[in-house]
Amino acid sequence: MTREKREDYIYSRAYELAATGLHLEPITIVSALIKEGYPEAAEVLDNPLVRNDLRRVCARNWPGVAAEKPASGAEHHAPRKRRRKPPSKDLS
Repeated sequence: MTREKREDYIYSRAYELAATGLHLEPITIVSALIKEGYPEAAEVLDNPLVRNDLRRVCARNWPGVAAEKPASGAEHHAPRKRRRKPPSKDLS
């Protein structure tokens, strides 16, 4: 297999592993790929954009994360509206 094909496979396999719900972080995906015989996986996936994208896929598929809730578990509430002061009556 050529280097380019191996890299393409590593990318696609990384996303497959992220979608399984068995991984929470890209580092465990890299470990799995190394165990599968792809020692260059750490170098291929060493890109902040790829890691962040894999992290999102992992979080979306991690068991116990509800679809409507953010992956971080933090709830986001709508900002509270400020009350306006009534206009002052100018008696001049």
